[in-house]
Amino acid sequence: MDTTGERPGPAKVGLAGINTIPLVAIAEAEVGSGWPHPTASHRSGRAGDRAALAGRDCAVTFADYTYSVKPATADRDAVTYREGWEAVAAPGRRGVPLFLDSGRYRALVAGTAPPWASSLPLYRSAVRLLDPDGWASADDPTNRARSIRNQDDLTGALPDLVGRFWPVFGTRWDPIDPACFALHGLPADWRRLSDDLVGLVPWNKTQPLPVRLAPKTDLQAFYRRRHGAVTLEDWVRLALAKAQQTARDPDFRAMCDRFGRVMLGGMANGDLPRPVRHVYIAALAALRPDIQLWALGQASATVLNGLVARGVIGRVWTDGTAYLRDATSDRLAVYDRERGLITLWYVGRGKGADGRPTHETLLTRRDIIALNVRGIVAPYAGIARTPDVGTPIDPRDRDQMAELKRAASAAQLSVGL
Repeated sequence: MDTTGERPGPAKVGLAGINTIPLVAIAEAEVGSGWPHPTASHRSGRAGDRAALAGRDCAVTFADYTYSVKPATADRDAVTYREGWEAVAAPGRRGVPLFLDSGRYRALVAGTAPPWASSLPLYRSAVRLLDPDGWASADDPTNRARSIRNQDDLTGALPDLVGRFWPVFGTRWDPIDPACFALHGLPADWRRLSDDLVGLVPWNKTQPLPVRLAPKTDLQAFYRRRHGAVTLEDWVRLALAKAQQTARDPDFRAMCDRFGRVMLGGMANGDLPRPVRHVYIAALAALRPDIQLWALGQASATVLNGLVARGVIGRVWTDGTAYLRDATSDRLAVYDRERGLITLWYVGRGKGADGRPTHETLLTRRDIIALNVRGIVAPYAGIARTPDVGTPIDPRDRDQMAELKRAASAAQLSVGL
């Protein structure tokens, strides 16, 4: 294992999508190193105050390098700061730890990055200039060989920064092989849950336990046609199969052995529906307890609740932009104390004759963003907890299973299922 440089500490959540200086200011106010927090109370036991105070210890920014730099005019293989960004992004001036994204997903899949974003020399130059607290490999979500070449190129060119380097394993590099699912290959605490795999998925009134999962992407539709993945239990089995398949992959094992940490890319719009992605991540964490994982783009309440329920939140980093997207549609992060889950309330549901929502909050957009930041910080701060019923200790216990089925039926009826 490469031990050069710094080692990652406890897992944290990455605030992605910080692409403007005003958003940097919000991030620094909510999770920055400044003290005290501008609005939180030290004496309050409220979940919001606790999450706000924990932000600086539980969050980082995970930023596409093209947000803060641009190609230098004098040297086509060098970068310089964009206007205004040196004051907030340069080493020693940042209020929040910075982890750097290579921008490959935006460049190769989404098509929203500038044309120079996929340049390895420019990315290397950005890493040198920004000197981030951590940086991701330049992976290709659909090409394994190119991703491994890029990894070797970057670590060879920047050997003194390898200790902060995160390799990226593409979860789309190979299709799921259902034959990889084997109960005896899972840790003992997972085998005890085999009689009720649905119990691996936490739920509450706004995150109901789905009976069937309709495919939302071409990949998911493929698995439904090929393997008959219709029910939630079908998809849980595929998630477990994928975890065992990844754990055996020679490139994944090489990354684990060399770096002790791996980013998992390609899950967004990938082959597993969101309600079961945490099963894949948590099972993989259980199969490789010696490493830290980073689930790219998976900082949503659904995934985070599942990681809390499986007890692996302290070893799995996540990031995402859901906290920003939800803020644009009046979705507010709240803490469900009864179930111990973070969930969302959609205030803007329903529209009037003018096409505008019939209800709106009196919170500013900045307030909602700050609120939703606390929603993804809360699981890492220990505020969310393992549900009392959603994941029974032993599904062979008839009393526990009867209570689970009773609660699940009540929850489904309450949301009209």
